Amino acid sequence: MLREIAIRINELSKAHEIGRLQDIRKKIKGFDRRPSSSIFSEATIDKNDGWAFHHGGRRELQFNIGDEEEGLRYGIALSLEASRTLPDISYLYPKAKRLNQFIRLQPDFFSDYKMWWWTRDKRSEIGVVKEIPEALLKPHTFIFLGKIQSTKKIDFESILTTFDDLLKPYIFVEKGSGSGILEFERTANEEFIFSPKSRSLPKRRDYTLEQRAIDLNVRHTLIQEALVLKLINKYGQDQVSVENPFGGKNIDEPRSHFPSFCTFVGRLILREAKIHPIML
Repeated sequence: MLREIAIRINELSKAHEIGRLQDIRKKIKGFDRRPSSSIFSEATIDKNDGWAFHHGGRRELQFNIGDEEEGLRYGIALSLEASRTLPDISYLYPKAKRLNQFIRLQPDFFSDYKMWWWTRDKRSEIGVVKEIPEALLKPHTFIFLGKIQSTKKIDFESILTTFDDLLKPYIFVEKGSGSGILEFERTANEEFIFSPKSRSLPKRRDYTLEQRAIDLNVRHTLIQEALVLKLINKYGQDQVSVENPFGGKNIDEPRSHFPSFCTFVGRLILREAKIHPIML
């Protein structure tokens, strides 16, 4: 049955924005040609009729449909299961962090959605959408944000309009620099307000060697901590802010004045700590 549902979604998607998913992927990823002509393909529909995800979605925030006890799920997911096309699941950790950023920036976006996850063969309770906790970023975890409907009479229009809406977080998570695709609009009156009281970094010190080696959030935090301490020692506590909001995003370490080799915004320097891809 799920196979037929996936095929029907492909057919009806031509009248929806989600029908352009592979064109959007081509532009975002810089592919020479469109990877597929449809959302779901033979390779991404489960032979046992349990699930389907969009063509190319194994290494992405994926559009996903599947069987649940309550009915048919449809939405977006991260599948932290190693496979031939994704031998290292840590590749998806930055995408989880990026999705968390979207949830923080757009707190009302997922008000009509639900969230749950599978860890091996055990499913969580279905609850409200929240930031993905660090504890879930581990092998054999499937994290889902979306909706459920009865399988007695499939409402394809609801699935397609939901997928249309979910292009917004998908693009936000997957978009590369220079892709030419906007994440979302910002208002013209947004301004940067420097605040040394912006939220502080976590104080954990019990990271395991494995976490320090592969967990992106841990490594990012350690780099932030080192940079913040260096700037505070040099310029003073009241001159350094951590995760300072700006234009709907957080800047790792803004400083209120700075030397000439730095990038300027008025009389301010913005420093953003990034993990280089070679470290993944």
